Amino acid sequence: MDIHCRTITPQDYASLPLLFEALGYPSTAIDIAKRMGYLMELPQNQALVALNDKEELIGFIGLGYMHYFERTGTYGAILAMAMRNDKQRQGVGTALIEAAEA
Repeated sequence: MDIHCRTITPQDYASLPLLFEALGYPSTAIDIAKRMGYLMELPQNQALVALNDKEELIGFIGLGYMHYFERTGTYGAILAMAMRNDKQRQGVGTALIEAAEA
């Protein structure tokens, strides 16, 4: 399976309820769109999606960038990550993490 990742767009929000439910957080598309709209406006947040060769959204990673307290600099943290149940153990998570690190 060919997997490629890109920055999330508002058009992707409708595909997220299935992924969030897989995490154990059922939510409606409307609630997710509102939440993502707010979160993506904050400069310290980023989200990426993984798509297969059919351009189906199969994974999501939400990232936060923060400042260290103990030293100068910033770091990134994975705040949420999910993939479709039928795509687990097929490299989706690895592709998302590698894209986040790029």
